[in-house]
Amino acid sequence: MRMQVLGPVRVWHGDDAVDLGSSGERAVLGLLALANGQSLSRAELVDALWGPEPPPTARNIIQTRIKRLRQALEPGRQSYSPSGVLPTVGDGYALVTSTIDLDLERFRQLTSDAATAQQDGDFHAAAALLAAALELWRGDPLADVPVLATHLKVTTLAEQRRTALVRYGEALLATGEDATAALETAVADQPLDEAAVALLVRAYRAAGQRARAFATYHAIRRRLADDLGIDPGPDLAAAHAALLTDEPAAAADVPAQLPIDLATFVGRVDDLRRLDKQVRTESPVVVCVCGTAGVGKTTLVTHWAHRMTDHFPDGQLFADLHGFDEHGAGTDPAEVLRGFLEALRIRPARIPSTLDGRMNLYRSQLAGRRMLIVLDNARDAGQVRPLLPGSLGCLVLVTSRTQLTGLVAANNAYPLRLDLLPDAEARHVLERRLGTERIAGEPAAVAEIVERCAGLPLALAVVAARAATYPDFRLAEIAAELRAGLGGFASGDGATDLWTVFSASYRALAPPEQRLFRLLSLHPGHGVTAPVAAALVDEPLPATRRHLAELTRTHLLTEHRPGRYTVHDLLRAYAEQIDAEQIAAEQVDLAENADDDRAAARHRMLTHYRTAARAAAVLIDPHRSPVGPDTDPVPVDGIADTEQAMAWFAAERSVLLAVIAAAERVGLHEDVYDLAQLFAVFLQRRGHYQDLADTQHAALRAAGRIGGPTVQARSHRGIATAYFRLCRYDESETHLQHALDLSRECGDAKGTAYTHLAFSTLFQEQGGRDEPALGHARHALDLFQEIGDATGQARSLNILGWLHTRLGDRDAAIAACEKALARLEELGDRHGQGMTWDSIGYAHHESGDLDRAIACYRRAIDLLADAGDRYIGAESLDRLGDCHAAQGDLRAALDAWRTAVTVLDDLGHPRADAVRKKLRQRR
Repeated sequence: MRMQVLGPVRVWHGDDAVDLGSSGERAVLGLLALANGQSLSRAELVDALWGPEPPPTARNIIQTRIKRLRQALEPGRQSYSPSGVLPTVGDGYALVTSTIDLDLERFRQLTSDAATAQQDGDFHAAAALLAAALELWRGDPLADVPVLATHLKVTTLAEQRRTALVRYGEALLATGEDATAALETAVADQPLDEAAVALLVRAYRAAGQRARAFATYHAIRRRLADDLGIDPGPDLAAAHAALLTDEPAAAADVPAQLPIDLATFVGRVDDLRRLDKQVRTESPVVVCVCGTAGVGKTTLVTHWAHRMTDHFPDGQLFADLHGFDEHGAGTDPAEVLRGFLEALRIRPARIPSTLDGRMNLYRSQLAGRRMLIVLDNARDAGQVRPLLPGSLGCLVLVTSRTQLTGLVAANNAYPLRLDLLPDAEARHVLERRLGTERIAGEPAAVAEIVERCAGLPLALAVVAARAATYPDFRLAEIAAELRAGLGGFASGDGATDLWTVFSASYRALAPPEQRLFRLLSLHPGHGVTAPVAAALVDEPLPATRRHLAELTRTHLLTEHRPGRYTVHDLLRAYAEQIDAEQIAAEQVDLAENADDDRAAARHRMLTHYRTAARAAAVLIDPHRSPVGPDTDPVPVDGIADTEQAMAWFAAERSVLLAVIAAAERVGLHEDVYDLAQLFAVFLQRRGHYQDLADTQHAALRAAGRIGGPTVQARSHRGIATAYFRLCRYDESETHLQHALDLSRECGDAKGTAYTHLAFSTLFQEQGGRDEPALGHARHALDLFQEIGDATGQARSLNILGWLHTRLGDRDAAIAACEKALARLEELGDRHGQGMTWDSIGYAHHESGDLDRAIACYRRAIDLLADAGDRYIGAESLDRLGDCHAAQGDLRAALDAWRTAVTVLDDLGHPRADAVRKKLRQRR
């Protein structure tokens, strides 16, 4: 499949054009194509297409457009199969560019290869590559999608084409070819681009058109004077001088202010490549390297800048802006400009006294030059803006603990967030500083040091420095020091002491943000949402969102996914160690008893999770017995239907596991039991059976402390369900027997009935136990009828129908299942209907009525997908494949089996091997 966005949006299958529908569909496809394979959320798509006032149905419109695009791009895809071109990713979509020959990807690759060739001095190859890149353009980008004409990515793409034209002209000029046409086109779009005009002047001179060269120079000189009040920069002046003398101007001394490079620098390969790309593609003039304190921003930027000095022949400027020093608000930009101007050989008497005057002179001096400017440790965008040059020939690298989103939004800066080091790179850092032999000698100690340093380069550097200073110290002893907390990272140097470094960021916060930062240490998971944070601090959600934004801006939090925030382990330790005395010394308003404040915050957090989990669980399965008070669940924003409920549990899965474990550690047994039982419906539907077993074991331990046999029996049934799905049948049976004994002991007829039902499900899975399974199902049905439980009756009838099929009685099977289906439809239980349609399909399948079986299985698959039950849906897909194979439709069979294997593999279920065997045998 070929796709074009460099011009009107077009797609071809081979030589056949694809009908992409309306401009709306092309707009969505174009946006996804410009995202470089990254996903875009529905909110991002809505914002791009409609701005701040979208129609009420905007999200539905997006879904409809995606559906139409999938039909157009993948006409042979089965409706139940996942899209291989436009898959759903979280709450959004992505275009899998690896499946498409995309002209934009080819353009980027060709320009990147041309930049490499030009750096290597192969201007002939660079010119050929750039010519091929420019040939791909068939008009303005996304020319037939006017709604996106002013979108930042579209306008940036147009600027990249102009940059390619300039580079093409430069390469042609270097090879002696006529470069005037390419450069004339580039200059027409940006007549004040001094670097491009200087090249055009040289191209006219090389072509023997001296009069046009002089005219071009004098035209821009007048415009610079009239519009900007400045004289031509050095590049233009040199081109003019060459016209006058036919000799190139001599190079002047250039500043080289970079700090010393770190000889032991290792890793950060991907980050270095991303920086390399900014030079090769002439992307934004400004690159913002942001990250938390101690993450190695300055070290990375300094190392990269030393590697790239050849790309900036006019020199490198460096300034530490001291944005987070203990006192003051950082270095005055006017003072930085004075230093820069002096480095550019401007006599002190000529340097203006005002900030505006210095800024204008600075930009005039940089016009037409290729310089690298490094601005380290910036506090905010306001401190940086006066230091930005005005021409594209320079690159500015800014480091900051804040996100500097103002520069990204207003100055088209490229944001590069520096993350913590992975364990392998952290170990490599220690190995580079301490030597391979010492590292290899104590692997367990090294692993602990890496873990306790939490991927923070500064922490690794401090520990490595201590180990290097005391070579006789065993690494195990140093690791033991780190267990005491941040004290083990003390260095005696304010620039490297972790407590001091973290405190500089903490002190810059207002009191409400400081309190939230401290209380976030109570959250045990690696992803807190705004509603949870609001519960911790007991404040309204809008105010909490503002606090979170500030903590994220200063990189004390990381927003790793939209709306989800994490804090790394050393910052968490710092937050835990801030005691009331230190906070009072900093004049922060703190509750009289910090322990009470933290206990109350923990209670509010757990109440939030219980409330949300209960709302979600009832939506997923309204026919189960909800845990908690016998009242309707409290409505929760964002959890309004089954899809949102499943999405909430999916997003919070790892967090809930950590919350349950943490609650158990501090003895909050009611929270443990309730959360585990509410969580169970999701874990079972999605096939997370080991998580189900673990949380149900926690519930069982809690049940022994808070309740009698009824709650214990329920936990035993939960564990049995998990073990059954994990094919641990003996252990499942043991727990079911415990559940049965406990339910009978306390006269719990409903619990007893559900336990018999579980026994029936377990026995029918084991060969030769269909008769006892049938007995348990009948016993369950009788009990459910006695207590009037319609849901239990329907589910018992469904299992009876399945077992009748297994025992060869098709008529009894269909009769039982149809009764079950009628009751489930009355109840509105779509999950139960899905399982029952699967049972009816099985009955028709075994009797040889394959057409009816296929129709039933498809109905089951749709219903089970709506209910989010992946495992039983995969079983239905497996049986659907068997039916297609029996009919001789091998392609449909393979499609169904492949989808089933994908789901079962994702669940880690052993049944995947059996389905995979069918695929191997039929290929």
